[in-house]
Formats: sequence, C-alpha cells, structure tokens
Amino acid sequence: MTQERDIPSPDGELFDRRWLLRAFAGVGVAGVSGCCSLRPFATSQISETLPAITATPFKPVVHKAEGAPQLCFDAHTHFFNASDVPVKGYLAGAVAHSMIEPIRSLLRALAPFADRMAELAPTAAEEYAELIMAFGATGTLKSSKSLNLLSPANIDADQLRLSRDFYNLVKGSEFEKRYNAIKAAQNSDNKSFLNPFERSSLNEASLFMALNQSAGQGSSNDKSMSTAQMRAREATPYADGILAFVGHMLSPRWRNLQTYSQAYSSGKDAFGIDYALGALVDFDGWLDCPPRSSHDDQVKLHQLLCSLSGGYMKPLVAYNPWSDIRSKGASLERVRDAVQNRGFIGVKIYPPNGFRAMGNVDRPGAPSIGPSFAELDKVLLKFWETCAELEVPVMAHTNETCGADEGFDKLGGPDGWEALLKRTSNPRVNFAHFGGDDEDNDWTSKMARMMSSPEGQNMYGDIGYWSDLRCRDESSTSCKTARGRLAAAVAMPGVGKRILYGTDWFMMSKERDWARYPFEMAKATRGIAGLNQDDLFGKNAVRCFSRAFKT
Repeated sequence: MTQERDIPSPDGELFDRRWLLRAFAGVGVAGVSGCCSLRPFATSQISETLPAITATPFKPVVHKAEGAPQLCFDAHTHFFNASDVPVKGYLAGAVAHSMIEPIRSLLRALAPFADRMAELAPTAAEEYAELIMAFGATGTLKSSKSLNLLSPANIDADQLRLSRDFYNLVKGSEFEKRYNAIKAAQNSDNKSFLNPFERSSLNEASLFMALNQSAGQGSSNDKSMSTAQMRAREATPYADGILAFVGHMLSPRWRNLQTYSQAYSSGKDAFGIDYALGALVDFDGWLDCPPRSSHDDQVKLHQLLCSLSGGYMKPLVAYNPWSDIRSKGASLERVRDAVQNRGFIGVKIYPPNGFRAMGNVDRPGAPSIGPSFAELDKVLLKFWETCAELEVPVMAHTNETCGADEGFDKLGGPDGWEALLKRTSNPRVNFAHFGGDDEDNDWTSKMARMMSSPEGQNMYGDIGYWSDLRCRDESSTSCKTARGRLAAAVAMPGVGKRILYGTDWFMMSKERDWARYPFEMAKATRGIAGLNQDDLFGKNAVRCFSRAFKT
C-alpha cells in the first residue's frame, strides 16, 4: 500500500488527506488492495447536486500574443487523471503502443505499478469534495481553505510528496533501469544542448522536476541552439516527458487545468487560448483494471471545473457503446443528462476501443470484445440519433493510434464513417486528429472528401497532436509532407471552413516544448490556400459547436 499524505487543516490539526476527502464524499475509508482484477466497476460517490458557486479561481486572464486571433479555441484537450481510466492497460497498451523505442519499453515497464500508481491520484469524488470545501457556497477566493489549496508552497510540497511516493514505488525496478539507461546514453553522446535535469538519473525529486520543467515552458524557440543542435535534440528520446506525463496522470485535474491555462492562455509567453474543450474518456471493456472513479463522478467533477473556470473549460462527455450494452443504456442516459443538465457541449468516442462509428456487422474478422456486432450497430445508431436530437457534435479519435494493437488502431478510419453517412443524415462530427499526420495512410484525404460531400456538411476535423506539422526543422521531409497533406485536404470544397485547432493536451505533455504548439501551428498553416487563421483558431469551432456558442 502507498503511504497516505497528511495535510494541515486550517486550524493547524493534521488530517489524513485521503481519509478526509473520502469521508466528505461518502466513500469508505478502508484500504483497497492493489489487485485490480478483484475490483468491480466504481459506483458514484457524489450524491449532491452542484451547489451555487460564484468563485472562479481557475478562470484565466487571457494574454494575447502578437498576431494571435481575437477568438481562440482549443477543440481537443483532456483533464482526466489515473483514477479515471483503466490505467495499467492505458499506459502499457494504448499509450505505449503508439510510441517508438526506447520510450515504448519505458512506458511498459510501468505496467506492474500502474494500479498502485492510481492510488496516488485523487478520485473524482475526492477532488470534488476538496473543491467544494474550498469554493462551495461558503467558500471564497480569500478563505483559508481556498488559500491553502492554491498556495504555491503547498502545491510544491504536495508534488514533492508525490515525487517521493512515485520514486519509492519504482525504485530498483525495470522502469528505473530503463530510464537511467536512456540518460546514460545521452550523457555518453556528450549532448551539450541538454539541460542538467535532462542528464540526471532517477531520484526522489525527478517527478517534481519533470512537472516543473513541463509547466515552465516558454513559447519562444531557444535562439542559442544551432539548426544541427535542434535536430539532435528532437531526435533524443525524451524520458522526462514520460515523467511529466505520469505526474499529470497522478495530479488533481484542477491542477492540470491550471498548468494548461498558464501555458496557453494567461502566461506572459502564452498564445491566448480563450476556451479549452475538455473531453472525458471511456476506455472500459477493452483494457484491464476498472477505473477507480466512476464515470458519473467524472461528469459531476467536470461540471464543477467548468463552473470554477468561469466557462473557460467546456466539457465533453464520454461514450462507449460496449459500456452502454453492459449497462443496458445507462451510458447513453449519462450523455443526455450531461448535455441537458450539466453544461456539456459535446461527446467523445474512441473507435479504437473496438468499434467502428457504424457498419460493424460488415467487418468480418475484425477484433471484437462484445456480444455481437449487430447489437453494437443498434446501440450506435441510437447514440447518433440522440446526439442529433441534442444538437451536439461527436468528437471521435481518428488517428491510427491508441488501440491495443494495430487491428484496433484501424477502427477509427474512413470505412466506419462512410458507413455512418449511409445510415444517418448529416451527422455532426469532429474527426479528432483529422486522420493524423502519418504519411503511410490516406485517412486525411478520405475524410476531407467526406467533409466536402453533400452528406458531410456537418463534419469537421481538428489538428490535435500533429507532431510533424510542428515543423521544428522546416526543411525536413516530415514537415513538408505534413503541410502538404493538410493543404491537399483544405483544397477540397468547404473543408477550410471546418478545420479546427487542437492540441490533444495532456497527451501533448509528453512532448518537448509543448507550450509552443499554437505558435507552431499558426506558422505552419499560414499561407495554406483556403485556411484562414481566424477560422482555424476560432470561427470554425463556433460553427461546429453552434448550440453552445450561438451568435
């Protein structure tokens, strides 16, 4: 079992943090075994309705960079943590599967500790309780509870404790050996452009340092580096990015939201993002170890975060048809409740979970995890009809990644969307990642053709996590290919009015210099015929999410 963290109460007494939050949320305080296979799916622990709240501690004062559009949306973000997902399968399967060596093996070396790591992360009910105590009906921005929660010293102390807990968990493990081997290889190559932290071996402060290095990024390129050094740096495995990613996975969601908004919206080097659309996820049924936070509680927490951010973070609710079949329709009812009663503005789905958007009965031999493809298409048709009735877009993962293997990866591709167009009328969809920047498939062009067809006039695509389009080296083949791939798509009729800017943060937090992403996308897309910057960063999102942003 992991060591519980003690925190001082406002009157100076010590309380066990997990006990206090579990007690407030109505959660049992008995210890939980690390054997996740014995744990059932979590049930909701938040019973109350959201109280009236006027405080907006997480609403940023937006700083606009020179040349940034007046209205900027990030249409693709996430603010979940390790308690919200089947963390072992998520890290070792979906995330690691999409990485290259040696980072893939480094991530997979965390798998034996995944469920114990999730115990370090606050559940949705615990975090909800903590925020209500600080900012609820009796809470203000100047109350002792809120000041204690937001104090930089207390945040640092909590992150240092988390860093020590993580190190004690993995000390002497295969993860530590692989991490240190990556660092040793970098040092032996005499890469002088790496900072001292990027050269150090794993220790008690490593996770803390990775989080602070991640959060402290600026927006400007390092002018002291030559082109050759920049290329070498980009080619160097970024083990500390994995540490930062793990740190965000173990952190409260509100803190991740603050990290994001500081980098992209309010910091002195920020681009000036006005709205972040934060999508929940449902990976249940295809990865092991049920999440510790129930999906109902995740919805309620994101409703609260939306309120506390003054609407800066607009949430999207998760839907998984396999979960809907298992719950006999409860998942679809959660979608309806979130949209109609809790301020959610869209829905997020992950076809690599084991389904196409439609036409599953027509894919013999494809990977299946459920009772029947016919039942799958039946619940999906009802889902699409419900979203049309609610007038909300569906954000769908359409990159050839994040499946358990290559077979699952392909399920977000064009075939399912072409089948959907035959069964429904003008579905409102955001092709998240817009087919991806992988030059080995033709997904982007096929999706663009669908978008330009009479049946696809409500289809959009976001450029979240297009790494090659960052064009750190503008002369590189990968940069030219990615830019050409997007330009060819935009050349099709009407497509330029339906491309959305997005980051896919916090997945992006694994990358070096992720805070520069909007600047890099603005530079890379400038000059592409038919793609206006005001449309890309703002107006297209208003069109896609027209119900939420009526003009």
